[in-house]
Amino acid sequence: MSHEPAQGPDDGRYVAGDTIGHKYVLQSPIGEGGMGIVWNALNRDLGTRVAIKLIHAVASSTTLGDRLLKEARILGRLEHPGIVRVFDLGSTAHGDPYIVMELLSGESLAELAARGPMDSRRAVQLMLPIAEALEVAHARGIVHRDLKPENIFVADVAPGRVQPKVLDFGIAHSSHDLNLRLTKPGTLVGSPVYMSPEQARGATDVDARADIWAFCVVLYELLTGAAPYEAINYNATLRAIIEHEPVPLALECPGDDGLWEIIRRGLAKDPAERWQSVHELGLALARWLYERGIDEDAAHSALRSAWLSSPSLLGVDEQPFSLVPTPLPPPLASTTGTVAGLSQEPVRSARSRWAMVATLLTVAIAAAAMVLVLRVERNESPANAGGAVAAADAARSDAATSASSTRAAAPKQDHADPNVETERPAKGVPSRGSLTTATGAKKRPQPSAPRTGSSRGQKGPTRPSSVDGPPDPAPTPGAEPKKFRPREI
Repeated sequence: MSHEPAQGPDDGRYVAGDTIGHKYVLQSPIGEGGMGIVWNALNRDLGTRVAIKLIHAVASSTTLGDRLLKEARILGRLEHPGIVRVFDLGSTAHGDPYIVMELLSGESLAELAARGPMDSRRAVQLMLPIAEALEVAHARGIVHRDLKPENIFVADVAPGRVQPKVLDFGIAHSSHDLNLRLTKPGTLVGSPVYMSPEQARGATDVDARADIWAFCVVLYELLTGAAPYEAINYNATLRAIIEHEPVPLALECPGDDGLWEIIRRGLAKDPAERWQSVHELGLALARWLYERGIDEDAAHSALRSAWLSSPSLLGVDEQPFSLVPTPLPPPLASTTGTVAGLSQEPVRSARSRWAMVATLLTVAIAAAAMVLVLRVERNESPANAGGAVAAADAARSDAATSASSTRAAAPKQDHADPNVETERPAKGVPSRGSLTTATGAKKRPQPSAPRTGSSRGQKGPTRPSSVDGPPDPAPTPGAEPKKFRPREI
């Protein structure tokens, strides 16, 4: 089966329809880099589309092949939404290495920059996810060394949502793996316009601050439409980078003095005078953006969670400090509160308030428990006393009822006994109720036997009163006996 050669720099070595690695079918070339070409391909086993990067046929060599595999290993170690993902690697039937990556839909930052200067807030929003991605790479000892608009892709991940991603780690430098250092000492690496002064001099101790320089160059270009260092040729460009100062951003974009101070520090000739980590740079940009009423980056990540309140991804607990040498403009009226992470006072105040609330709740609960216990004890004590009173009242009632019944059943006497008369006790004589006979002798009253029902026609014995003192008045005939209830406290 014949295929038409694809239009690309490989001069027909790989054409559309070729199968790579027994399962990836090449569809069409979609772009090329310094070492190779990137194809749109189909994973025949899964039915998904991927991107395959192959080295140029005219530049095929062991060194370039090793560099391509090095890029695959580096990308395999970096997991972040802002870094392109790698799925597979291998070699073609021609012996050329390839890597399989995620297929992105969108446009590069170079295409966006070609349309002219960008709004400063939008430019910062697009670059903050790139700062996050570089921080992850730097934390693993990897320096990109070739950051430029062509290697930053703004991918469409959902309707109305984008995700900026870093591409092409082909000349990245790793301090953790000496086997990945394939560039000879003294060799100039990177694109001239975005090289740092130390790269332009051919220094061998290039570190993460070279990426900070390139980052600020890209941001400057997005804001002005031109790079800060451009000349008529390669050597003139390197000289301008080493010797000249860029045109202040305030002249190109009036009103962004605070943003210019952030970029100017990142473009310091001496690496010691730049931002010392990409986290510091990203934190300054996030603060600048937040103070202008924007709380998300281009990927809709909240600035508070990503930058303003989270510790550095490098694992270093950074203390709050002034990020920009010159004072920044005050926050807009639309922004409220203190930026988290820049001042610890709001956090401390919130903790103090919550501690006070917890203390008050504890005291209130303890007081309520004490009141409840006192009420229970009070209710139990009167209840016992009330029960005894109720029992005594009930006994008195029964005795009164029995006495009334007995008097009602006794026969009436028409006249008193002629042989017995009642004599009033002399004054001061305590013999109350004594009787006097006809002869004048006093007769002591005999103790009366308990009255029984048989002597009065009653069927059963009446209950003797067990309560001292005079009985209660007899109830009115036909009326209900008075019911006694225990008093309630």
